[in-house]
Amino acid sequence: MSMFPPIPKRADSHLPLHLICSAFAIVPALVLAYADRYAMWPDGVNYLEMGDAYLRGDWNAAINGLWSPLYSWILALAMLLFKPSIYWEFPLVHVVNFVIYLVALASFQFFLHELVRYGRSLVHTGINSCTFPVGKRNLPTLRNREHCRVGTASPCPP
Repeated sequence: MSMFPPIPKRADSHLPLHLICSAFAIVPALVLAYADRYAMWPDGVNYLEMGDAYLRGDWNAAINGLWSPLYSWILALAMLLFKPSIYWEFPLVHVVNFVIYLVALASFQFFLHELVRYGRSLVHTGINSCTFPVGKRNLPTLRNREHCRVGTASPCPP
């Protein structure tokens, strides 16, 4: 006999689908970041060099038309905060990349949640899926688009 009371079984007691999908997205990325922690593509080295150039104030080397400055700023900030040795620079870049990945994944989940919530609100207000192609019904196919126009209240064909 356990000293803890049994957990009651509820219909919604299983893990939500978004947690399972998040685990399937996060775990392989974490494994890959760890497995390749000392590997770097040439572009990654160039971003590191640009970040170092920003920190040195070498604007001629830092500003160019090929690479985006935001990623090099993020790497420069990480280098400034943690001051890694040369041995730990590449693993720190992989940690920064993993954090950026987590932020992008959280943003995607937020926008997907809001889209689903918006679609459900349209279904509850009675607006059909041809007027706003979200909700419980599928998106209209190209064949059906000639019958239902966006912004009209015409019913969708079956």
